[in-house]
Amino acid sequence: MNNKGFTLVELLATIVILSLITSITVVTITSVYSNSKDKAEEVFKQELTNIIEDYITMNNSKFKLKRTDSCNKNSSGNIIGDLNNNICFKSKETNEYIGSVYYYVTYKDNIKINGINKTSTDNIRLYDLIDSGIITEKDLINPKNKIKCSNINITIERNDDYKYCFKTSPANLDCLTINKSINTCKSEE
Repeated sequence: MNNKGFTLVELLATIVILSLITSITVVTITSVYSNSKDKAEEVFKQELTNIIEDYITMNNSKFKLKRTDSCNKNSSGNIIGDLNNNICFKSKETNEYIGSVYYYVTYKDNIKINGINKTSTDNIRLYDLIDSGIITEKDLINPKNKIKCSNINITIERNDDYKYCFKTSPANLDCLTINKSINTCKSEE
């Protein structure tokens, strides 16, 4: 007798080996694809941060500063710390308790930015960046989930060293899937 074919055991062993290789490959490719999407979102978030910082640098002469009372008091009226949970101290000049001094930034009254009248009650928003021509609406689309970041309010602060920083509300950044806020005001420790 002349046996020229494969036995059933040989065929099953080949199928099992190929299916193992395929499953390992699929899991690896899926993981790499997911990681690349996360990295794309991180790059998108960093580009958004850089664009907002450029906007602040270009337009800081159009901003108005409002000093904040940074020391918090408890219900008894005792000083418990400032907004960043730092210790408040008593100023020798004013005899008042002060902590970290920050200024909230708004637009100056009746200023025009790209033909649009702004007042000190207007929030600084991502649309202002589009209006200024720094970015287009297409640049505000998150590459990970294809959702556009649009109506985002930006809270800009400045410390006594004239260093500007900004924060966005997590509720406003639904376009992001990881760490849904941007905060460049975090204390550097």
